[in-house]
Amino acid sequence: MRLRGGNAHTGRGVAGFLTQVFNRVRRAGATGPMVLRADSGFYSSKVTQACAKAGVSYSVTVKTSKALHKVIAAIKPTFRTSR
Repeated sequence: MRLRGGNAHTGRGVAGFLTQVFNRVRRAGATGPMVLRADSGFYSSKVTQACAKAGVSYSVTVKTSKALHKVIAAIKPTFRTSR
């Protein structure tokens, strides 16, 4: 993987940074599914777009709010349980 040097804000240049990391991991020989696990500093559409473009799943921790709780409550489950 790779760390950025200096005092870089987490979100600065995030799309290019992630693209470089994903490409580097693939060049190193990774062939299976990749998952990005990130903190709230990476919570942006640029991150989700970079992941989608690279075929990478993601999990980003975010600070919850009343508005976010409403959005989550409105999500309808899409899974089925087996018996």
